[in-house]
Amino acid sequence: MLDTIKPRFAADFNSSHNLCCKELSVDEVMVVVSGKILKSRHVIGNKARRAMKLRIRVKSKINSKPLFICPVCKVPLSLRTMKNGQFLYFAHIMDPHNCPRNADKTEKRSEILAAKYNGAKESDAHKNMKTLVKKSLEQDSSFSDTWEETSWKDETLGKIRRPDIQTRFKETERIAIEVQISTTFLDVIVGRVEHYKRTCGFLLWIFKEFGRMTARMMEHDVFNINNCNAFVVDRETLKISTERGRFHLRCIWAEPVIDGDKIIYIDREEIIPFEQIHRNKAKQEAYYFDYDGNYARVHEELKDRLARKAQEEALERMAKAKAEAIARIHREWNREMDKTKGSNLLSAIFEGLPSRIGPLTPVEYVNLLMSAKTGVPYGWHFDSNLQLFKQVYSYTQKSVFFILCCALSAYGNMVEDNPEKKMPEEKTVEWKKKEAWKSLTTLGKGSQFFPAREGEEIMRVLFPQAYEKYMGICRKYHILND
Repeated sequence: MLDTIKPRFAADFNSSHNLCCKELSVDEVMVVVSGKILKSRHVIGNKARRAMKLRIRVKSKINSKPLFICPVCKVPLSLRTMKNGQFLYFAHIMDPHNCPRNADKTEKRSEILAAKYNGAKESDAHKNMKTLVKKSLEQDSSFSDTWEETSWKDETLGKIRRPDIQTRFKETERIAIEVQISTTFLDVIVGRVEHYKRTCGFLLWIFKEFGRMTARMMEHDVFNINNCNAFVVDRETLKISTERGRFHLRCIWAEPVIDGDKIIYIDREEIIPFEQIHRNKAKQEAYYFDYDGNYARVHEELKDRLARKAQEEALERMAKAKAEAIARIHREWNREMDKTKGSNLLSAIFEGLPSRIGPLTPVEYVNLLMSAKTGVPYGWHFDSNLQLFKQVYSYTQKSVFFILCCALSAYGNMVEDNPEKKMPEEKTVEWKKKEAWKSLTTLGKGSQFFPAREGEEIMRVLFPQAYEKYMGICRKYHILND
């Protein structure tokens, strides 16, 4: 039977649809503090936990400082649920005739609720539960002055409550226990919470049984008041209380855990001694598992994990795009490469592409290294690399001469003199290399052959073999002095 019941929205922590009822008599609300008028559906939103907290907060403030009022008649608004527990809606706490959003309700709600609640408390199931709880408490010597249905007075307001059971823990902590069997209305829940808060007591709600996916809305109200914890007393917990001489309860909670790229909620339960329950008197909150604290931690962990994943995916896309751009350069770069196209190809890989690398543009620099790699001149109107070698040595390109020599060596394309075309007074290839090396190792950065370093990243990415040769020599002989 329970399998056919659709869970209330409060059971679905992963709800993504808006939880506001579509057919609204109050489609806008006024925020009392700010005076802003907001759409009801925006206030309610699509997060079940947030909506449940808001519902409880609205009810707790309704008789003192209402959070929301009707923008038309200024009557305070409560946040209610549809009978099927699927949606929420705002409604007037009373229906004056001068408001267009009038409803035909004239009976005093508090009297109706009190009658229904008190009627439920007289059932056999409720009486049996009280007996079970009282017997469990009597097994623990830490509890004293345990009574059923005795008065608990608020001296300030003169109001009296009669909790199902009241007791003292370790003689100092006054505790009221309410057993929830059938529907307990939010008005009643909040009223009791406020009563025990004012009188410095502590209210503990106990269920006969609890299932998050089958619980009624008012059970979810208590569940959310207690940081998404529910406490059950049954025959098994009574047996353990008797055997161990300490009051034990079954705690049921929802634990948020990360599953892939989302948070899921696993129902957990454990039988625990009473003293392990965290009791916050200021909030009248009882919990064993800190749902809100764990959710915040898990949420941050998931956010960090998703951010890292997004960053890794972005880096992967960038690396892939870069690899494709590098492959395109090696595929499309030719001996007559257009300067504009060459610059565009390089800009797709290198951010902040330098305008000059020594005496050369980036395109000319790549042409130089392409020439060394392939053994034929790229972008230079020469017949051979020997002519290129002489050009770089003889004129203003001396700051890339050492780089050219390293690249020629790395790719096994060293140039040699041509005896037939060599002028008698012209220095040999080896002499030029030795002169450059002597100047470089003697004068360092003061040498005209000191390498132009602006293009090292281009060499590393596009010509790794030449880069390794270049850096190996520089490190070995401390050329760069970094």
